[in-house]
Amino acid sequence: MTQRKYSYLETGVQQWTPEHLVKLSALYNVSIDYLLCQTDNPMRYNK
Repeated sequence: MTQRKYSYLETGVQQWTPEHLVKLSALYNVSIDYLLCQTDNPMRYNK
């Protein structure tokens, strides 16, 4: 992902897709819920 595209996502110019969230979650090793501010626990749960 380019820096420009990431900037568009961060500023709300472009909407996040589930695929973006999955990739970002893997990159930062945090849960998607953590990225979406739904929890304070960054731990990823793998089943």
